[in-house]
Amino acid sequence: MDVAVAVAEEAITAATFAAKDLLFHEDGLDELSRYVSRTDAMVGQLRARGLANAETLRGLASRVEKAKQVVEAREFRSALKAAEGIAEAVSILRATGLDAALDIKSRADRLVADFEAFELRCAASSEAVVEGIVRLTARDDYMIGLIEKISKAVGADARKEEIVSLKREMEELEERKRQAEVLFQTQLVELMSAPHSPANASPGASARCAIASFTCPLSAEVMEDPVAIMCGHSFERKAIKNHFDSGNKTCPTCDAELPNLELIPNISLRSSLEEWKQRRLDSKFRNALSVLVSGDPEMINKALDDMCEFCEVSHYGASLVEHGLVPKLVALLLRMGDVNAKAALKCLCSLAHGCHDNSKVVIAKSGAIRCMVKRFCRGETDAEAVLILVKLSENEEILEQIGNTKNCIPSLVSLLKNPNPDVSHNARRVLERLSSNTQFVIKMAEAGHFQPFLDRFHDAPSETSAASMAIALAEMQLTDSGAKHFEDERFIAHLVRTLRISACLHCLKRLSCSHPGIARAVMADANAVPTLLVLVSKQDAVDTLVALVKASQPSDPGFGVLQSEENIHTFLWCDTATPVLLAIARKSEHARQLMWSDQIAMVRLVSSLKARREALQLIGCIAEGNPVPLPPSPDKESIIETLALTFTNSKDAEERSAAAGIIGGLGTDDAVIDEVLRGSEPFMKAIAEVIRPATSGSSLLENALKVLVRYTETSMPELQMQLHKHQLHQPLVRVLSEGTALAKQRTALVLARLSQSTQLAVSESTMVPRMKGRLHLVLPTRIFPSVLWCYSGGGAQCAVHGTACTPRHAFCLVKADAVRPLVRALTETETESGAVEAALCALETLMDGADAQRARAAAEEIADCGGARAVVEVMEKGTAAAKDKAMDLFQKLYEHSENKEVRSPRARNVIISLLRERSLKKKAVLLLRQMEVISQQSSYF
Repeated sequence: MDVAVAVAEEAITAATFAAKDLLFHEDGLDELSRYVSRTDAMVGQLRARGLANAETLRGLASRVEKAKQVVEAREFRSALKAAEGIAEAVSILRATGLDAALDIKSRADRLVADFEAFELRCAASSEAVVEGIVRLTARDDYMIGLIEKISKAVGADARKEEIVSLKREMEELEERKRQAEVLFQTQLVELMSAPHSPANASPGASARCAIASFTCPLSAEVMEDPVAIMCGHSFERKAIKNHFDSGNKTCPTCDAELPNLELIPNISLRSSLEEWKQRRLDSKFRNALSVLVSGDPEMINKALDDMCEFCEVSHYGASLVEHGLVPKLVALLLRMGDVNAKAALKCLCSLAHGCHDNSKVVIAKSGAIRCMVKRFCRGETDAEAVLILVKLSENEEILEQIGNTKNCIPSLVSLLKNPNPDVSHNARRVLERLSSNTQFVIKMAEAGHFQPFLDRFHDAPSETSAASMAIALAEMQLTDSGAKHFEDERFIAHLVRTLRISACLHCLKRLSCSHPGIARAVMADANAVPTLLVLVSKQDAVDTLVALVKASQPSDPGFGVLQSEENIHTFLWCDTATPVLLAIARKSEHARQLMWSDQIAMVRLVSSLKARREALQLIGCIAEGNPVPLPPSPDKESIIETLALTFTNSKDAEERSAAAGIIGGLGTDDAVIDEVLRGSEPFMKAIAEVIRPATSGSSLLENALKVLVRYTETSMPELQMQLHKHQLHQPLVRVLSEGTALAKQRTALVLARLSQSTQLAVSESTMVPRMKGRLHLVLPTRIFPSVLWCYSGGGAQCAVHGTACTPRHAFCLVKADAVRPLVRALTETETESGAVEAALCALETLMDGADAQRARAAAEEIADCGGARAVVEVMEKGTAAAKDKAMDLFQKLYEHSENKEVRSPRARNVIISLLRERSLKKKAVLLLRQMEVISQQSSYF
């Protein structure tokens, strides 16, 4: 209750002060008297000059007389009404032909302003009183006390008649205020519609006249916040405040001394200003609309600049949409060169920024989205264009249109790298909104923006969605940098969990086969291999496992799971898992041994050779260094024939290579195998066709040579006869120069064995004593898993063998021109390969079993071809096995040749250095004793 009383008392006090302000007493009447005198003087001058209409002057004089009577009677309550009448008459007079007398016009302007200020102060005070009274008379309990306090404050009697009179006057004040506002609006309309100035007036004079009342005398600019000072003149608040802050206390217009510096808001003038500005804007807007519809480019550009400001105002933007100008703006954007596209974009951006979806829908239907995309494709990446898409994307239906617009998503993805941060940021905002749609994130991934795809796949709302994304990903052509995004652990884990969906399994297969990095990431997932093993009956799972094995290392945990004994056994008995076994066998010796140990499964695998190429390759891989297990007859013969037919007739080079590799690995002491091969003439013809052309694939050539090695190892001479029949000596010599290291190794072995056979025949057919035992060339299977063949026919007499090597089926390294290629093989082949050892064996056959004369001839032949230097180089840089062979050959060369390379200090020093190698020390000592470097009594013996 106390609070209510305090509030009421404060309100009563405020109303009392307002009532005091309303009564200016003598000062207010004196001010009115001065205004009346100035008006009376102006009337006299107008009459004397005849510048105004007589009827208008009579009306003004009548109002002046009434005002004088009010002043003389000291009736303040009637002073306001008198002032209003004089102001109205003067304003009408000013608007009806006062321009000819500029000095009188100036005085009339000041007088009108003074009356307006006087009226404004009275109206403001009246408003305050009325508002206070209305607020405090809400409750009847306080009405009497309130009026009594006001009466005491103004010296009035508190009788009921006076109270009623005061209330009536308050109502009159309200009515007069309303009439004053109407009068001011009427004057404003008259001013704006007044006729043009006389012909001798300067240009723009009428415009200046039209806004004279709205222009601040201090700043000479149209007022924004008009205020009145005590003398009644109005100014811009900031300008008059600066005037007062600089120490001035007089009115800038009339120079009157001001009793106080109070600034009173001129509400009526502000309202009129706003209405005037609004009308000007409306007129300017209508003009811009008409120009946009039909105008030349220069005018359109100016109209677009103006329209940028209008579109920021909601009702103007709505009006522009209603007039159907949005399609026109879009059409202007499609024009090249002569249109201010920046302004058109700003207009559309402001319209799209509006809170109503209707404008967004209209913009979208007008083709704005396609227009923006075309601009992006042309390299015109305006920030406003991207912002338009941002605003349009707030509407769900329009968002779908954006995503479905051709090239829109790729264009937005390209903008992510735009140097303008606003462009890239807004492009990302649109893409984020589009990321809620599965098809749209697929388009983003196809354009190279993968993160939304990864997030969407991880949170796929359904299996159908995950499947569609997997199908799309499987078809994407990913670059190496793009594929790295899919090595993400979270993506791999979720993809593995969905492998029961065929599309996801196929996707994993494509990714693993095409990108080793992804395959390694899959192999690192603990659940990947077990899940794929469950699905191994499916071809996609098999292909995926093959890709994982190829990309991994035997030390990887996933690889260890695959090559476990249990899984190897499972793979061997699974017809579809042969490719997985082949991939594992090629990488792991341990896995090959596990496969070999399961003999039952191996026989079953060999029996399925007709089924698929992978079985051939797997058997060939497992059989490296091991004889191929064959079932008993008649299945054995059937398998050999199948292998031979596969090599002879297949169009698949890998199948032919695998078949040849298996045949080359068959045991040499099996008469059944030899008989089947002897009866297959087309098979040997196919071998010859592979060796002759220089374009044969390396794997196929190597395995074809492996078959020839087996032919030279067999005890059946008919097989060796087939080699001579097909004239393979020149192709084999060419392989020594052009083949791979393994091809050279096998070719050298074939030549060594053929040459060895010839040497035995020569030694038996000459005066040299017959050898009691056949000389066999010992070639460790571990180092030389396969061998090669060659032969020479008749020709000129041989420098080493004379006529002994001229029979039809004899083979001679010299006549075949194979010595020099064999020597080059000693230095031009990788030292770690077995080709060097095989070449040394072949060269050594020239001297095995020969008499002294032929041995010297052979030594000179080898030395002349650079063999001595090459052998010394092998002793210096070769492997231990190659050094051992080289020392044997060097001993024979030293014994039968006087070549300077054999007896050079370099050769001696190399042999001395071999004393440090334990396995070669004994041979080195024997050579040094033969070279007379050390004596028989040396401590080495």
